[in-house]
Amino acid sequence: MRTLITQVHLVTPEAVLRDASLLLEDDHILSLDGGVADRVECWGGDYVFPGFVDVHTDNLEKHFMPRHGVTWDAVAAAASHDGQVATAGITTVFDSISLHGHKDGLDRGAALPEMLAGLQEAGELGLLRADHRLHLRCEVSGPGIEAQLTPHLDHPLLQLLSVMDHTPGQGQYRDLEGQARRLWKAEGGELDAMRARLEALAAAHDLEGAQARREAVATLAAQYGVPLASHDDDSARGVAFGKRIGCTIAEFPVCEGAALAAKRQGMASLFGAPNLVRGRSHSGNLGAGRAAELGVLDGVCSDYMPMAMLKSVAVLLNPPFSWPLWEIAEVLAGRPAEMTRLFDRGRIEVGRRADFLRLRLLGGQLPQLRETWVRGERVA
Repeated sequence: MRTLITQVHLVTPEAVLRDASLLLEDDHILSLDGGVADRVECWGGDYVFPGFVDVHTDNLEKHFMPRHGVTWDAVAAAASHDGQVATAGITTVFDSISLHGHKDGLDRGAALPEMLAGLQEAGELGLLRADHRLHLRCEVSGPGIEAQLTPHLDHPLLQLLSVMDHTPGQGQYRDLEGQARRLWKAEGGELDAMRARLEALAAAHDLEGAQARREAVATLAAQYGVPLASHDDDSARGVAFGKRIGCTIAEFPVCEGAALAAKRQGMASLFGAPNLVRGRSHSGNLGAGRAAELGVLDGVCSDYMPMAMLKSVAVLLNPPFSWPLWEIAEVLAGRPAEMTRLFDRGRIEVGRRADFLRLRLLGGQLPQLRETWVRGERVA
């Protein structure tokens, strides 16, 4: 089946091809300059933009536990999450799920098997429109990570592992006073008691044990051929350690020194779209906008807000950034696909998967997403 889409502006990796045509054959791009087709659509000057490749999102958890203490049917949660993703322009989504820990009332370790089963069943039932991949988040602050990770290494959707240490006093939470005040506002109680609690956790941090656990995860990642990311690096030294053990992605480097070190080491730096849209990190760390100014913004992910990727198009297109559309496409699709070894998608090129968006740029705060296509078929 061949489909010809005419009167479009194609956002390719090097330029915008204006008043062009896009020819699809089944699930891939056959030509960028027209041809004979079974079906023809005229898009009247809209843009064809690569479908967003979202390397990190916690969004599935929100649908599995939509209210504190209330869990939802796992298949329905996966379908609901997928609908939100597809209508935000995300055609490949990495469901980033932690192997253990607690967040907003959710016991992540206990929920993991049910969420994974729900995601897989939803896919088998044909309920998912985006292409879902699994990103397992490996917290190395305490023992047991190898036993938690090993049962999932053969999962058919596994495409990324990341190592992180959320112990107070380093990484994302190196500012103890700032973290104490945020938690105090959220949880209440006495601020001094919150400070004391965090200081005790920081003092008990087992750095050598955490580093050994990072190395253990890295060994498993290499053994199974899964890309590895280092999460929340806060120094050039931490980045160098990640590079040494095989990390190719610096996920949310928290300061300029770490982000610049990642660039020198040849690692790709990934930042959250909400950080870019809001103009700052919610925890006072390196802003994605500043990363763009430094030339270290290699990829953008939705983190916790799927629509933030679409909003990022407008943010980067307008002042003070004023990026050309093809460079915006690279950080939202091309490079994220590349850094996770999905070389069949992420760019409007002949031979690539036909995962793309129909966008209308209205000059406002948000592009109009008119259609989302995955594997050559409209899904939203």
